[in-house]
Amino acid sequence: MSMIRYAVPRLLLIGLFAIIPHTSRGETMHAPVDLSAHRWQHRLLLLFAEGPAADGVPPFLVDVQREAAGIMERDLILAMVYASEEGAFGSTPLSMAQNAALRAHFDVAVGETALLLVGKDGGVKVRATPPVDLADIFQRIDAMPMRQQEMRRNRP
Repeated sequence: MSMIRYAVPRLLLIGLFAIIPHTSRGETMHAPVDLSAHRWQHRLLLLFAEGPAADGVPPFLVDVQREAAGIMERDLILAMVYASEEGAFGSTPLSMAQNAALRAHFDVAVGETALLLVGKDGGVKVRATPPVDLADIFQRIDAMPMRQQEMRRNRP
């Protein structure tokens, strides 16, 4: 019994060290978003705004919910990059530091509202100011050569 009492806390401690992010002085607790992990796998739709209530954001989110099947079909990952609070990259939360890093990477100023479509090749294909109709984004994607190949491959 004493061996079990010793082993369980030790295993819990080892488990905690495995999940706690390792940082050194000056580092943030959140690693930057690895955009290269999505290259050739996903298209990215990044919405940059002050916050979730900013002009153009609520109607866009309604559009996203309505068009969930089209988003999945086109291998899109949606990122909400906010200036005033944490955002999300797909289902992964984004820290303020990660939001700032994405803004810097895509050259989007704080206070600027922008929608960016990043292709599977990693290049920015569309940069627009909301409101943006998701159907227009879908048309742009569907006209891309890589998407044309995907649609031909997926025909019954």
